[in-house]
Amino acid sequence: MLIENCIYGVDIQPIAIQICKLRFFISLTIEQKPNSNKDNNYGIKALPI
Repeated sequence: MLIENCIYGVDIQPIAIQICKLRFFISLTIEQKPNSNKDNNYGIKALPI
């Protein structure tokens, strides 16, 4: 919620802000520790829609 609703930026190209938010989400996903439960996506939370 914080990344989607509370991070703002200014750039010539509006897509640049979206790319920064996506990069932030991906870095958070990479830092998660997987477990052995494949039915629960190995404990990795999905990116927001």
